[in-house]
Amino acid sequence: MKKTDKKLDKQLRQCLTNVCEDHFESIDGFVWLSHEVNFNSINVSLRVICVFDSNENQAMFESSSAKEMAVEYVQKSLQSININLKNATKQIRFDSEERCKLEHNGNWANRIAQKYR
Repeated sequence: MKKTDKKLDKQLRQCLTNVCEDHFESIDGFVWLSHEVNFNSINVSLRVICVFDSNENQAMFESSSAKEMAVEYVQKSLQSININLKNATKQIRFDSEERCKLEHNGNWANRIAQKYR
């Protein structure tokens, strides 16, 4: 990883930590978030995965106006560090611990590699 990539990765991690603490922690069932990125094409490749504890909580969230507000909040937060997602609704994704356990035996590394790359 190049020095500039390391600096941007640090900014990205801090930005997403702030998103978690400032916005998502108040959402029922939200547990954590992760990201995947290729720094050569960050605006196109970045994937933010927001994870809920159960399929039910994820479905309730996704069927509410909170989803649209969350996508907008993440997008604006990323813009503050000069990351402009090409297609935020496809690059900010939602998943659940329950679904990962069922489909990938709880192995998030495999799930992310297969589902989000």
